[in-house]
Amino acid sequence: MKSSRLMRIIILSFLVIGMGCGGDDDKASNPINTVPASLVNTWWYNSGTQDGVPIASFAEVSFTDTSEAGSLTINSNATWSGTETYNSQVVFTQSGTLVVKGDTLKITRTTMDGSPAPAHDTSSSLWNVTADTLRVTNELDLGDDTIIVIVKYIPE
Repeated sequence: MKSSRLMRIIILSFLVIGMGCGGDDDKASNPINTVPASLVNTWWYNSGTQDGVPIASFAEVSFTDTSEAGSLTINSNATWSGTETYNSQVVFTQSGTLVVKGDTLKITRTTMDGSPAPAHDTSSSLWNVTADTLRVTNELDLGDDTIIVIVKYIPE
């Protein structure tokens, strides 16, 4: 169950999260690594589903047992950060880099609570922004099982 929670939070954070990017992908002039303006924002977890079943609360997909809310900040310089809170106090943080290619968002997590994240800690998701909602869809192949997680975020 904790493994499943970990995979869902990775999706929530995009964490977030893509492929290791080196050299050319890090250049601001590289159109492959351009972050659309509609994606740049601080987004708060609003709701989610796993295989069509609603996720009851953010606590079900958080890294801590006490987190009540989670935010994801996406920056125009192809970096991101995530924060989990309890009673408005920060209880977990993470950050990394991202690459946007069309409707695919590939995220690499580089830090977790101030420590280096495991090597190759990446995820790839489909994304779209409609009005004031960011929707992220990720299909996870867990060997015998495939789960589809859809998460909705709203702006700060």
